[in-house]
Amino acid sequence: MLIALFATLIGSIFGIGGGVIIKPALEAVLHLPLAQINALSGVTVLCMAAVSLFRYLKGGEKLNAEVIWLSAGAVSGGFLGKYLFDLMNLAVPEANAKVVQYSLLILLLIAALFKNRLRSFRFHNAAALTLVGLFMGALSAFLGIGGGPINLLAIYLVLKLDAKQAAVYSVVVILLSQAASMCVSSATGGFAKVDMSLLYAMIPAAIAGGLLGPTLHKKWNLSLFERNYNYLLLGLVALNVYTIARLILA
Repeated sequence: MLIALFATLIGSIFGIGGGVIIKPALEAVLHLPLAQINALSGVTVLCMAAVSLFRYLKGGEKLNAEVIWLSAGAVSGGFLGKYLFDLMNLAVPEANAKVVQYSLLILLLIAALFKNRLRSFRFHNAAALTLVGLFMGALSAFLGIGGGPINLLAIYLVLKLDAKQAAVYSVVVILLSQAASMCVSSATGGFAKVDMSLLYAMIPAAIAGGLLGPTLHKKWNLSLFERNYNYLLLGLVALNVYTIARLILA
């Protein structure tokens, strides 16, 4: 419950979902199987995103049509990412699959740290936005993190929004892509083989995180928001490096 509360609170503030924290934390603390971690993370993030988006819209946040194209691509990409994850899980030992996932995540976290040095573009074309969304959704589902810094980085680069605005758009993409991914898992019996009992603690925590996060998001100015986000990314890099080292040395 504490892991889920912290992860979803941070996720709803920064638009990173929470899976980017839940996955390595559950691995480090409970040593759960990868499929179980992905399932627990996915449902928890979905609950957080639904509550958080409701709070943002109720608080007066405005969205434009561009987020719809990004979300449409992310939903399709979610199916692709889930398929690629299943292939990898069958093809390689679980420990190796975890190392691959966490290594990719570290690279993305480092890219997010230096986002201000990357060239940004302003995309208006629906097809281009859908392709960006497809990439976001596929990578997010493959890593099982429900969006994370992938969404925030992509939205920042292709829509030229500031980090606070990008966080709200990211929550929309997370909600739709996670909903699609969870529907596929339910329809294909993916949850039937996984112990989901921890959700009794994680879902209430996700609801609390989704309610509290937008309040802090609104109170922080842009400078404070970006500074705290960078501290978070550094902490996540350290957590994932520790996780990989433990898996390799185990």
